Amino acid sequence: LDYVILVIQAFVSLFIIVINSFLIYTLSVTMMLKTKANIIITSLAAADLLVGITLPVGTIFEFKFIDDFIGCTATYCLSILLTTVSMHHLFMVSFDRYILIIYPLRYPLIMTTKRCMLSIAFSWIASLTFAVLPIFGIGRPPSADVKCNAERFFEWWYILILYLVNFQIPLLIMVYIYGKIYVIAKKHRRQIESEMNYFKTNARQNIKTTKILFAMCLYFQLSWLPYFTITFVYLIVPDITIPLIVLRIAVLLAFANSLGNPLLYGFFNRNVRCSVKTILKCKK
Repeated sequence: LDYVILVIQAFVSLFIIVINSFLIYTLSVTMMLKTKANIIITSLAAADLLVGITLPVGTIFEFKFIDDFIGCTATYCLSILLTTVSMHHLFMVSFDRYILIIYPLRYPLIMTTKRCMLSIAFSWIASLTFAVLPIFGIGRPPSADVKCNAERFFEWWYILILYLVNFQIPLLIMVYIYGKIYVIAKKHRRQIESEMNYFKTNARQNIKTTKILFAMCLYFQLSWLPYFTITFVYLIVPDITIPLIVLRIAVLLAFANSLGNPLLYGFFNRNVRCSVKTILKCKK
């Protein structure tokens, strides 16, 4: 069964790399897709691409093909960096949607390209700062005898901060953001219907894109929920024994989030879908 999981992880990793690479290429070469939100999505896809590269490395330590404490620490820290960046980017793109729909006339002044790029840079730097702490012995047990097991590898307070600051608090804010967007969109539905066709189509497209991004945020939380549940069970009951297969499936579901992001955005976003078809036709 271990080798079945290993094969599945290999295929998931391959698909993550291929699909995110293609999404990055599509968003980069298509002029009509060069929006503020898509700049953030491109950076998110880059993080997901690195997850696909990291997954096989983590598997090497997880299955004990190589037993190296420093390498294990670096791999887990890289995983924390990329997942934190993913959550921050989903938060940023949610805020972008909020400004676009709540303050449509002021949107170009508030969400400039410079501010967008600075937000992305801050996300990577802040995530990197938090992720490298265990490398310097902060947030993990001092003994090098600790097994390379993420659920027991870090100190309880480090995992708690990781969960609250990087996941739970942004989730609550995003729930408020999308709830506010829903109320405003419902309130102005009649106004949208009475507008000219161009503006009506544009407004509908913005709302549809917002729904896709909300689905991505929800999918992120559902993907990581089993893993964090297991981690907190270990914190509360340290001596508990959870079947290894359950742990590996939880890890696989968490990393599979990096496969779902480009699929959700690429399949349900009409502009991205049309651009992909055009690129594929040109290649032929």
